[in-house]
Amino acid sequence: MATEDDHLRKARANEAFARLLSPADRPDRKIIVSFYSALHYVEAIIVRSGHRSSDHAARANYLRVLPVLEPIRSEYLALANWARKARYDPTMQFSKTAEVQSACDLAENVRRRLIGS
Repeated sequence: MATEDDHLRKARANEAFARLLSPADRPDRKIIVSFYSALHYVEAIIVRSGHRSSDHAARANYLRVLPVLEPIRSEYLALANWARKARYDPTMQFSKTAEVQSACDLAENVRRRLIGS
């Protein structure tokens, strides 16, 4: 089972990789990687709280029931929706850099609110 530190390392690695991706060249990938960074920050908090989640459904449940996750719930779910569209909807075009930046900002907000700077 992954530890809190394992999830934090993975989240930071995804953040670093997302910074390398250009919103103009691969906007879908930048959104997806940003989402997975946020996912691992959420997982770190779930583990810190003494729980484990095995999939998106379990994680969504913890987002509903763990008070510590309440401050980021709506941002995380919005980011998950953007990432889902980026992964599975081939007609989805992220044509504006501002759209991509909005998704990345959601990921940054999740990190800041859960972990701090």
